[in-house]
Amino acid sequence: MAKPIYQEAPAPPPRRPLLVGDGEVQAAMPQLEPRHPRLLTTHPKRWGVIAGRVVPLCGSLHLRPGVHMIRQRTDGRYMAREAQADLVEKGWTIIPEDVDGPGTSYVREVIPGTWLLSWEHEHPGSDHVSSDTDGYAEWLDGLVRAGKIPGPQPYVLDALAAKMRHQLGELRDLVRAHPSRQPELDRCEADLAALEARIGALRPARKSAPAKKALLTDEDSP
Repeated sequence: MAKPIYQEAPAPPPRRPLLVGDGEVQAAMPQLEPRHPRLLTTHPKRWGVIAGRVVPLCGSLHLRPGVHMIRQRTDGRYMAREAQADLVEKGWTIIPEDVDGPGTSYVREVIPGTWLLSWEHEHPGSDHVSSDTDGYAEWLDGLVRAGKIPGPQPYVLDALAAKMRHQLGELRDLVRAHPSRQPELDRCEADLAALEARIGALRPARKSAPAKKALLTDEDSP
């Protein structure tokens, strides 16, 4: 019997990986500098428009041991009574870490020693941190409307609106000479419209007052 002209070559032996665990995809770690955790704070006079919403312009209580007598316990938690008292004395309100409910937190440790807020996002192999501005503004607005943090006073928003109207006038003059600034003007107009709508919502509808009796009369009758 004639031998077949073509024969399949034997399969090569399986290649052994050079590294133990080779083939497993390992994500690069974010290249972030250490960041201490921080809690957000609000002040009655600090309000603005973010992503079309009238919300507090928050400050921060940085939980840095050794600053303002802040101490860190062995269980990782912080003691900051002095720093908290100082902020409250100056009119600030500290937004609790679990303001969204027991067991929740708007602060997270992304890598050991580096903390970000829930709307800040790290990227593998990078030191860049991006922010979800829309989500952050929506969260703040929700806290205000739910009564979990103090809402704005009309006089504060009135002062902000006056400032924005002045800025709007300057931008309109600027755009005439520099049309490339038109997007900035559009954004300012939208922010002012959102602010004026919120001011209108804060003012209760005026009710007609009942007729008052005159204090003086020419008649002798009581």
